[in-house]
Amino acid sequence: MESAPPNYPSCSTHPPVSVHFVGPPMLSDLHSLCPVCGDLKIKVYKEMCRRASEGCPGCSLLRTVVSKLVGEDLEHGIQTLEVLLPVGVRVEENRPLILRLIMTDGAERNIELFRQQASSESERPHHGPAACAARGWLPPIAVARSVSNHSASAECLGLARQWLNNCLENHTECPGHEQVNLPTRVLYVGADSITSGPQLVITNGTQKGSYIALSHRWGVDRPMRLTAKTINVWQHGIPFEALPQTFRDAVAITRALGIDYLWVDSLCILQDSQEDWASESGKMADTYNNAILAIAADQSAGCNGGIFAARPKDEAEVLTLKLSTSCPGCSDCTFFARWQRSRSYPFINHSVVHGTAAPTSGLHSRGWTLQERLLSRRMLHFTSSELAWECTKEVACECRPQGTVPGQYLVFRRAFVNPLPVARAITEQEQLAAALKEIHGPLFHEGGGDLSNIVQLHWWLVVFEFTARSLTVETDRLTALAGIADLLCRRSVQEYYFGVLSDHAVRGLLWRNRRNTNRRRPSRRLPTEYAPSWSFGSITGRVGAVPNPERFTLLQPAVKVHSIVRRRLLSEANPYGPGIGTVDIEGCMVRVRVGLPVESGYSSKKHATATKEGRVLFTVADDNGLLHTNPPKPIPRRNAPPWGYFEPDVDGYEEEVDETVSAYLLTMGWIANGRQEQTVGLILVESPVDGDYGQNDGIGRACFRRVGIFVGGVGFGEPKMSKWAHFGANRRVHLL
Repeated sequence: MESAPPNYPSCSTHPPVSVHFVGPPMLSDLHSLCPVCGDLKIKVYKEMCRRASEGCPGCSLLRTVVSKLVGEDLEHGIQTLEVLLPVGVRVEENRPLILRLIMTDGAERNIELFRQQASSESERPHHGPAACAARGWLPPIAVARSVSNHSASAECLGLARQWLNNCLENHTECPGHEQVNLPTRVLYVGADSITSGPQLVITNGTQKGSYIALSHRWGVDRPMRLTAKTINVWQHGIPFEALPQTFRDAVAITRALGIDYLWVDSLCILQDSQEDWASESGKMADTYNNAILAIAADQSAGCNGGIFAARPKDEAEVLTLKLSTSCPGCSDCTFFARWQRSRSYPFINHSVVHGTAAPTSGLHSRGWTLQERLLSRRMLHFTSSELAWECTKEVACECRPQGTVPGQYLVFRRAFVNPLPVARAITEQEQLAAALKEIHGPLFHEGGGDLSNIVQLHWWLVVFEFTARSLTVETDRLTALAGIADLLCRRSVQEYYFGVLSDHAVRGLLWRNRRNTNRRRPSRRLPTEYAPSWSFGSITGRVGAVPNPERFTLLQPAVKVHSIVRRRLLSEANPYGPGIGTVDIEGCMVRVRVGLPVESGYSSKKHATATKEGRVLFTVADDNGLLHTNPPKPIPRRNAPPWGYFEPDVDGYEEEVDETVSAYLLTMGWIANGRQEQTVGLILVESPVDGDYGQNDGIGRACFRRVGIFVGGVGFGEPKMSKWAHFGANRRVHLL
């Protein structure tokens, strides 16, 4: 297998700027660092320059770095130089030494100083920068890598192979290189392919092998698609030149990594068959989880954008400093300097940032790609600035030699995709609980140490992240989460009902539409066949939860959920996808009437008071959409009717409820926080049983649809649950 794909450039790093630095004659008599660079504290730059002229190797090195990168013309504007190290640590092996320059005008610029690991260091342990730093002749400087100037280079593909092989051979936390059942259809791209392009193979899930999956954005240009007309032709081969650039690059990477098969959604799922799409989308958990690796086309905006790209000059340019006589008895000290490569969202790669926000990946704004990332065993990112790697054990990148432990963003993978082995775990549930406690302490605390609470909190975090992303087809809302829901419920052994987990049905019903002033379109209700009104999958836009995760254990439910039933699925092949269902629930219901708001506009929250006549008077809350903490005017007396806030499920709520519609408050429970008690509930409207649910399904009882959530006021005259009960009665109803 070739080290670089054919017809792609085999590029090295940017030609470094070389500086041959020779210390002053007295340097050979110096056997320790001076106080200026030795204790690594904030220093006046002029003092460091003076020490450099007197022969201190550390000060000489630091000044050479600064003057060459900043330029002699701007060097006079430097007031302070600060060497940044983690608190309590002198140096990290995987983090370069950071030099923070504070200019006289207050501006800040950061420089990275690093060395490269050479084979000669292990062969000659008494020479080189590591040995000299250990003797105290130079400041401790960690190992880093230079970044290639093109992601299609032999260096980049070689690094990708190194990451993959190291993970397969040495990471006990990650799955090995076992043969798995291939997806229903895959692309054969092996070296003995009958054409230069890939060949569609229909396995029907019975053939074993190893494959790579592609995570990409379709973009405005529709990608090449598998249809009933092309499926037979593609089994004889797809011309390489006919592929969009992103797919060509994916084939090249797969071949370079020595893997025979590639899975691409638009090329392996029939795009003109609703039945095939529903069936294959329901298998996403296995499709990505069984792949030996997923390729993330982070820098590409669409199928024609390509995965490979040249890096900007600032990203790859490196200053090389050769200090030939700086250390007594050593002539091997070579260091490298560059502008600091800071973290980019979502904390996997580094990029050079000069006063602007770090570049982000378009993949992280798309709904479908969330589950592709979370469900994959490993993911190789091709960002605009560098390569990055994710697996269960570590996160690594092109400019750092060693990986770091995955942070909170990837905790789902470590908890549910590849659960960490835990000593003395008897059952899978105990293993899951122990792993969750180890890798996500804050969430473990918020859930009170209870496994089912922690799983629900994990699910909420996934939902919060997912609903903040965009979907080209808004009705894909539940379908694009099906793979995550499937895996989570299998691991935690519970049922799933259109976004609601069976272990915490009450909490699952208490979602809220979160106001987002930057939203391109107002939130709206989807057609009824895609989700019941009590599911967050029934609306578009971002959602939150009541109460917030940090107050999770403060909720005291006051209703009884007798059953949740999936009445009909859009596709029986995907039980975690869209459909319709009912909730049989019992609790206190208060009849209310919705009044007109004082002001118009969507995303406004309303506060309300109830009377025995069942009327709710609304006024608009503050414009930023935050929950009012002050009671309505005039301030109600302690014996006055209870009051609170109505938050519509959709921004154009007038289409669902107005002053002519009889509405009901179903009190779901209360949030107990010290002496305060805050009532929470659902705002419902009566609804006839339509043909989607069937007249003879045994529903029988009164049926309601959800139109919003209710949060009781807190403050003087706070409403207790008992006050709401005074205005209503206990009822058992069905939510549609």
